[in-house]
Amino acid sequence: MSPFEVRGSGVADVAEFRLALGEAIRGLTPQQKRALRLWFVGYTQEEIGKILGIRQQSAWELLQNAFAALREELQELWPSISGMELSPTLVDVVLEATANDAD
Repeated sequence: MSPFEVRGSGVADVAEFRLALGEAIRGLTPQQKRALRLWFVGYTQEEIGKILGIRQQSAWELLQNAFAALREELQELWPSISGMELSPTLVDVVLEATANDAD
């Protein structure tokens, strides 16, 4: 299981997480959101670096900082989502929250 599956006691948990994640993503820098969006649609760190005009190492650091910021923002919900799997629902939230920063 990957670290991105929404697991909760019910639909309310998933809905609460979706809202909180969307808000947390909107708080990221535009470059973090672009990198996150690219990563979620399947680009590698190397490809993200080329697209953003940065080194692969910088792309990795950008993603790590974005995930750290999301963990910090979602820390109250994090125990209930620690068994998460990458699901279409989660990907939809990420893509929706980063849509304006896709350019």
